[in-house]
Amino acid sequence: MMDLRPQFLVAVKKVRAQRGDSELSADAVLRKRGSTKRQAVSPFEEQARLIRQHVKDVLGFVARNRKQYLNPSRHLGMGGAGAADGMSERERDQIDEEGEASVRRCYDALGELRRTGESLAKGAEPALPQQLLSHRTYVLEFLAERLQRVSAVLADQKEIRLRQALDASRLANARPRHFEAPGSAAGAAPPSSAAAASAAAATAAAVA
Repeated sequence: MMDLRPQFLVAVKKVRAQRGDSELSADAVLRKRGSTKRQAVSPFEEQARLIRQHVKDVLGFVARNRKQYLNPSRHLGMGGAGAADGMSERERDQIDEEGEASVRRCYDALGELRRTGESLAKGAEPALPQQLLSHRTYVLEFLAERLQRVSAVLADQKEIRLRQALDASRLANARPRHFEAPGSAAGAAPPSSAAAASAAAATAAAVA
């Protein structure tokens, strides 16, 4: 079975770095678990816990960066104090790429977990109780729902980003017509009276 622990620790480190925390919570949790006596868990349960924790931290990472990701100040070229709180296009790309790659890995691990559960059920002697089988089915459905939630958040962010890009394009196309006066360019010759009248009429028509 694929071990997600290294990938999980990397994801948690990224999140903790964003928050400025000094200690990796995953290591602390593992140390605490190792210091107390507990009942042995099956490979299915152990893997399910790792997937759940990984999904939780990916969702937390996306949520913590959502405000900056959606800040339109830098995206629309507004400048000012608010621009410092926004992200560049490259930074947005990194959020999208890391989030989508993590979701794909989790879906792959979830598929393997499902196959593991089926294999354990078929090879069990005596047969596993129905209550345990129902519980594992619930765990699989729960993890799938959490992954769908992360995917929905990522898709929503990308849709808003696309709308912002369209707004920025419309604004850039509108500026020459509405905000640039004829002959305002450096070195441009003054327009003739007829040309000025024609330009004024065109501007009035555009504004109307």
